[in-house]
Formats: sequence, structure tokens, C-alpha cells
Amino acid sequence: MSLVFENELYDMTETATEILLENDLPWRVQGDVVFEEVPYAGFRTDIVTARFDTWACARRRLALDHLTPLPDERKYRRSYRTLQRLEPVTRAHWIHEDSTYATEQTCREVWDWLVEHNYLTAIHEESLGGQQRLPLNDCDSQPIIDDHTPMVTVRYPDILTIQAFELKPRDWETALRQAIRADSYADTRWVIMDAGAIGGALEEQKQFHDSGVGLMSLDRNDIEIHVWADSVHPPDGTTRQLLNERALANVPQSVQAEIDERYQKLEEKR
Repeated sequence: MSLVFENELYDMTETATEILLENDLPWRVQGDVVFEEVPYAGFRTDIVTARFDTWACARRRLALDHLTPLPDERKYRRSYRTLQRLEPVTRAHWIHEDSTYATEQTCREVWDWLVEHNYLTAIHEESLGGQQRLPLNDCDSQPIIDDHTPMVTVRYPDILTIQAFELKPRDWETALRQAIRADSYADTRWVIMDAGAIGGALEEQKQFHDSGVGLMSLDRNDIEIHVWADSVHPPDGTTRQLLNERALANVPQSVQAEIDERYQKLEEKR
């Protein structure tokens, strides 16, 4: 059987993205937002979808009212990811030695935005519980912040179920290896094959079952599930944190309405 898609990068990805957001898919596969070419640990995932836990979103909003989502721009995402790796780090050290940007002005702009919007904070010594990463506006005493104050990233509660999808027209073995790696941040991992070349993968379904990776086939109009993906428990790492912030900057209107409703219920109980 001949391939349905001639071009994995554009044609196959575009079709898969559209279908993965459709409401008539099984609930476990549906996504509220979708991202393409998501970087992690030196690799990239073709498609990532995320489904919001609207109660978790409402609780986060209640605890961190008016928190501005991290801008969905590369300079903010890359800085937040790099700072998590370097922390604790001072503003002076970041700007003059660790920055990946060409201009000092851009470095200062991003750093100051992250501090102002509570994504970077000083480490606070609490009488109970030892050191904590509290947003600056949640502290009883405001620390003095200057260019030489050690700062760490504030990591906010997880609000997503994340699914990673690797697309391949034919090479299911490479796709499976790539999908397995995504357990560093994704709750479920899937391989999507061209429906015209799914035969070889179907003959090796046991490898998908054993690795916990789901298997789908894709044509122009539909996705068929052949092996269901197992849920894993990924660590709360940088990629997952960044996807949380990116998703919050792209909440669909229907989901936002549900978050608002749950938030109002929590407010009434407070």
C-alpha cells in the first residue's frame, strides 16, 4: 500500500494537528492546546498536546491571583529554562557570563521581566520549613535585590496532562525510540504512522506494549488507535514547567470559561 502523505514535516504534521484537537476523539487522546517541534534535553518532539486540569488552574489562580503567563516568545522560554539549570544565579553573572543573547539590553529586559512577574525570586529563609522559593510579593519581609543577589526560579503548580506524538511515514523503530525519551516530561507518549505504511509496526505491537508507547495510524480524515499508551509519571522538570506556562498563554475560550466557573466556586468557599 502506498503512503498517504508525501511530506512528513508539513502535510502529515498539519493533518495530525487538526485531528488531535477534534472533540470526537476519545477523551484520553484529546488536547486543548497543541505545540509543534517542542525542544527537550537536546531533542525535539514533533507534536505535543496538553489538556488542562481546570480545577488545578483555578487553585493556581486563587493562590497566585493576577499572575501574568510567561510570554510565548523564545527569549523568555529559553531564559527561564537556562536559569533553572544555572540557579542560584545573580543578575550580574547572568548578564555578563551566562546569557545566550547578543545584547546586554535584551538580557536585562528579560531578567527584569522575570523578577517583576514573579518567575525569579531570592531564596527566603522561613522559620518553618527551611528555604523556600516564594514569589517576592508573598513574603512577609521584602529582600533587597541587587545585581549580586542570588536568585532562583519560582516553579508553579502543574496544571496539565501532556501527550507527546512522534510522526513517521515508515520508520516505526526510530519513532518508537524517540517517543520513549519523552517520558522526561510527557504523561503519555505516542507514535503516529502513515496509514499506508503501518503494517510493519502492527507486526511488532508487543514492543509498543512493552515500552508503554501508544501506536496510531493517520490518513487524511482520521486517526486509528492500535495500541493505547500507558500513563507515566514524569518529573517536574524544566520542559514541563515551560509547557505549563506556554499553555496558560494560549487557553481556549471554552476552557477559560470553565476555569472561571471553578475559580468562582473556590472564591465562595474561601
